[in-house]
Amino acid sequence: MKKLPWLLCLLPLLSACTHLETRVAPAARISSYHNVFVEHELSDGRSIDLFITRKLQSMGFTAAAGPLTMKPTEAELVVSYQEHWTFDLTTYIIEIDMQVHDARTGRELAIGRYFHPSITREYTSDVVDPLVEEIFGSKPKKAGSS
Repeated sequence: MKKLPWLLCLLPLLSACTHLETRVAPAARISSYHNVFVEHELSDGRSIDLFITRKLQSMGFTAAAGPLTMKPTEAELVVSYQEHWTFDLTTYIIEIDMQVHDARTGRELAIGRYFHPSITREYTSDVVDPLVEEIFGSKPKKAGSS
């Protein structure tokens, strides 16, 4: 019974805060774009590009993924990312960094980072979805509306 208070004191050390940070260029209106291409990272063996693409599609964007050489001509934005994984009996994602560029000029429009340094594992979609939602905000505006 005397060990219980000590164990309760250790509990906060076992968990950590989740950090979600994004920066969008002041003049960038990400939701005014419609066609997004997610660049598949060569080191990605877990299809993070498909998680990002599915989330964008569910938000109303036209999205596709693949190597940069397969970027469609109608793409308006290019999303690139780097993910970081850790191993603690199982492998799980702890961080994803994302950049959004104008497909024609290459200008960086937005960046974001989701970091979950905890022993409580999160599903990949639980890490990807909030970051995509934060960067891309609401659904894209229909063509012709302002």
